[in-house]
Amino acid sequence: MRSVLSDGLNEAADAENKQKLVILV
Repeated sequence: MRSVLSDGLNEAADAENKQKLVILV
C-alpha cells in the first residue's frame, strides 16, 4: 500500500514539476 501511495505522489509531483517547467519556459 505504501509503495502504491508513494508512486502516486511521485507521479503527481512529476506532473506539477512538468507544468512549472512549461510555465517557466
